[in-house]
Amino acid sequence: MTRKGSSVLVMTIVGGAICPVIMGRIADVSGMAAGFIVPLLCFAFIAWYVFFKAKSIIIFKEGKHSHA
Repeated sequence: MTRKGSSVLVMTIVGGAICPVIMGRIADVSGMAAGFIVPLLCFAFIAWYVFFKAKSIIIFKEGKHSHA
């Protein structure tokens, strides 16, 4: 699940769905360096997903949660 989720996030968000248009608009207005904030935010979200969200899903599926 983690591999599939992260690959879908990378391909859709950064690969051409929405972010390149936003990045281009920011680059036109503020310069190319400022436009690279968009992929930075996208990859920060992907890192958050991998380290926190996907990890909690894996732990839950492995049965390491407890019902007290």
